[in-house]
Amino acid sequence: MQINPRVFCSLLAAALVLGFVGRTNAGFLNGFSGNTKAENTGLSAKITKNFAVLDRLTGASSTGDVFGTGQTGFDTSMIAGAGSGALDTGARYLYLYQDVASPASLAVFVGDDLSSQGTPLGITSYGQWRLHLADDSGIVSTTNDFGQDGIAFSPGAPANTGVTNPSISSSPPTIGLIQADLSVTSTSFSQQFSLGAGEVERVVGFTSNYIPQFLAFNSESNFAGGALPVPAPEPSSIVLLCAGGLGLVGYFRRRGRV
Repeated sequence: MQINPRVFCSLLAAALVLGFVGRTNAGFLNGFSGNTKAENTGLSAKITKNFAVLDRLTGASSTGDVFGTGQTGFDTSMIAGAGSGALDTGARYLYLYQDVASPASLAVFVGDDLSSQGTPLGITSYGQWRLHLADDSGIVSTTNDFGQDGIAFSPGAPANTGVTNPSISSSPPTIGLIQADLSVTSTSFSQQFSLGAGEVERVVGFTSNYIPQFLAFNSESNFAGGALPVPAPEPSSIVLLCAGGLGLVGYFRRRGRV
């Protein structure tokens, strides 16, 4: 049976499109979920910066939780930052952060400026949640980091990735979680908050279509530490070629410079 090349190309193009847009799974990216430490030597204070990146196209997804956090109704529970709309459930990635003061007896003020060092972050929505990051040992706290626990602080140390059973939790009651003041520019995600002894920040974060990369962390409040995941642009293009009766098909993907 002879197939019309134009019909073949049309069918193939439709199949490719469906193959890309039909993927509706989600979940935590293990290589970009975990924790790092930051220290203010002037205060002899440390903070544990817990983080997670979720990919809308990897893992399990459900209605009301398109990024696969494991928290029912997560999509509508975001408290939007000033100037942001509702959570962008069509974005590819969800970036989340939650800080904990250490030692538990010391109160700290933190002014974070999560910067991509001049490269656009592509933030499409941002806000915070009265929720906790959680792993196989429970919610994050002064004694439970997101992922590996008890890692000694070392300036410039790499991030500690790899989390067993990552999820988002609303238990125990979250009334004590500390609110952050959020603001964004094209190249930074900023937050300011004060943590009392043993207190935990709310989960904060944003959506972006840019892939994660690790960059060294420096705080406006003189906290410095290991690396945190931030978005990096990855322009790409798909070109479909069909040459006459040859049925020649080509797929090209161009990776942008990071």
